Amino acid sequence: MNETYMIISMVGSVLLFTIGGTWWKPARRYGIPLLFLAISLITGVLWWKASLMALSLIVALSMGYGEGSPYWKKAITFSQYGLSFLWIGFSWWIIITPCLCLLLFWLSNNKNAADIFNWKFVEGIYGILLGITFSSL
Repeated sequence: MNETYMIISMVGSVLLFTIGGTWWKPARRYGIPLLFLAISLITGVLWWKASLMALSLIVALSMGYGEGSPYWKKAITFSQYGLSFLWIGFSWWIIITPCLCLLLFWLSNNKNAADIFNWKFVEGIYGILLGITFSSL
């Protein structure tokens, strides 16, 4: 993947993730997977692998992880954020991303750290982590 597509995937996923968190959920749930699908196809990933990655990511991004969900469910949801990319390759970011997502969620809900890790900041990091994971493949 060249630098232009890396920039598009990282900036696009941050934008779509935060839009999905603030105004319109489909931007996150469908926009990010469709963006990654388009870039995958343009860069030569086999259509079926790219399609399975996008479908897996749609499922992952539609799973709940809110304050009412137990941490084991959050761990499963965030693990799916990384595992969705295994269809097109492996990168250590597939493991790093879910761990950071879980840690950031905890920090954003911890009274001693919530001022530093406010939710909009965390949403943006989630988006960039997805973009980095995808770009690393």
